Amino acid sequence: MVTSQQAKEWLNRNYGMWKQLKSLKHRRASQTFANISNYEQGFSEVTGNATEEKMADFAELNRRIEALEQKLAAGDRETMAVIDKVETPVYWSVLRDRYIERKGWRQIAKSYCYSERHVYREHGRALNEVRKFIPEEEL
Repeated sequence: MVTSQQAKEWLNRNYGMWKQLKSLKHRRASQTFANISNYEQGFSEVTGNATEEKMADFAELNRRIEALEQKLAAGDRETMAVIDKVETPVYWSVLRDRYIERKGWRQIAKSYCYSERHVYREHGRALNEVRKFIPEEEL
C-alpha cells in the first residue's frame, strides 16, 4: 500500500522539471537582441560570427524549452488523471492547486478563505485519499 509520504513524493515528481522550465524561460526573456525570432528558424550551423552564435544558442534554448514543456505536460496529465479520481471537492481542489497549478500554501489558503493550517490539514486528508489511486509500480 502506498503511504501518504510516497503519494506526496509521486504528486510532486514534476516540480523540479517545472522549476527548470521556469528558469529557462527567465533566461530566454533576458536575452535581448533584435529580431532573433526571424533568424532562429533557419539555423543549423554556426560559422563563427558572435551574433550567429547567440542566435544558435537562442534557438537551442527554445528547443530545450519546448521539449521540457511537452514532458511536463505529459507528467501533469498523468498526475491529473490520478487527482481526478478523488471524489471530495475540497481535496480535489487542494491537490490540483498544489500539484498542477503549483500554488503556494498561502495562495491556496487565501483563495479558499481558509487558514494555512486548515489547508495543511485538508492536504493531509487529501493525500490519504489520493494514495489509493497511485499505482505502486510507479513509485
